[in-house]
Amino acid sequence: MEIIKTLNSKDNKFLLQEKLVLSFNKMLSWLALNNGSLLNKNNLATIAGVSARQIDRYLEVLQGTFVLALVPPLSTNKAKELVKTNKFYLYDQGVVNTIIQDFRPPELRPDGGTIREAFVYWELKKHADIRYTITYWRTSDGKEVDFVLEKDRSLLPIEVKSGWKAGKVPPGLAAFFRYYPEVREGVVFYDGPEQISQDGVHTIHFAPLYKASSCFTLLP
Repeated sequence: MEIIKTLNSKDNKFLLQEKLVLSFNKMLSWLALNNGSLLNKNNLATIAGVSARQIDRYLEVLQGTFVLALVPPLSTNKAKELVKTNKFYLYDQGVVNTIIQDFRPPELRPDGGTIREAFVYWELKKHADIRYTITYWRTSDGKEVDFVLEKDRSLLPIEVKSGWKAGKVPPGLAAFFRYYPEVREGVVFYDGPEQISQDGVHTIHFAPLYKASSCFTLLP
């Protein structure tokens, strides 16, 4: 596999040991099957059969070669209510498809929602300069927003949906507004056309996935 050949370069010689290559492959398979999930490094170490420290080294290589990105949780004064684990996205969907051997279009796959999420994340990542921070939001009781774009302490919650109707506010977004009443705008990327929905307090911008970079204009 090309990704293994690349990472087994002279700069990453620690992967050349057979045992480490096998454990790396196990880790990579798990990451591909669970793309967009929370990253439990201890669990991943058990699956790969190596130490958590070794997993850290693998992840450093994947991040350094732009194969994978870790998305931190939103950190606020409500921290006790929030999950504090990073989630992750692999950059190349082609690599994911090859690892899990599934080349069907997103609408025919069980991970179709994750494919859409990953696309939006990498679009945000590509267009975000140093003024912006990309996080996600999840409470300990399961309320969740896929991404939160932050600039100068202003927050913009972002949801990615498939099979969604414009005008319908996702439950996670509604929960976010309750937790952060100062936030008045949100974005839903979905399969439909651009549309704006207002309820007198909040403004929800509905837009197709390819418009992901447009949300930066919504922050001051």
